[in-house]
Amino acid sequence: MSVVRKCTALFLLAAFEVFAQGPAPLYVVTYVEVKPPAKSEAATLLKGYRDATRREDGNLRSEAVQHAARPGQFVLLTAWKDQKAYEAHAAAASTREFRQQTNRPNHFTVIEIWASREAFDAHGMAPHVREFRDRLAPMSGALYDERLYEAVN
Repeated sequence: MSVVRKCTALFLLAAFEVFAQGPAPLYVVTYVEVKPPAKSEAATLLKGYRDATRREDGNLRSEAVQHAARPGQFVLLTAWKDQKAYEAHAAAASTREFRQQTNRPNHFTVIEIWASREAFDAHGMAPHVREFRDRLAPMSGALYDERLYEAVN
């Protein structure tokens, strides 16, 4: 099992322990990819962000992990007491500064949950989805990246 998978699994296990103790926390997963020559600079930036995030009110956990085989790929995993705590974090000067340093305001993540692969495939061909992707394409800084995951039962 890769280091990223182990760290992600440990993070999620700890997050579920928190969930069992009170109101539903908010989990945020952020993917960061940098050019290989910038990996050390990115790691330093992400460590500083992680450490600052850990000191914020309402932060339950904050981890930065690096892909074992692709050192330019990182994941930030954070858990927040609630939506209000996350919103305070997002509005904080340190968060805005970090996001400005990354210089990639054109990246975002859409998370969807589907009852079946068939429902997912039908959705992908729906006119409103095709229109969304067509309108998004000229604004994108990267190709549309769609990753499918299945629940671990």
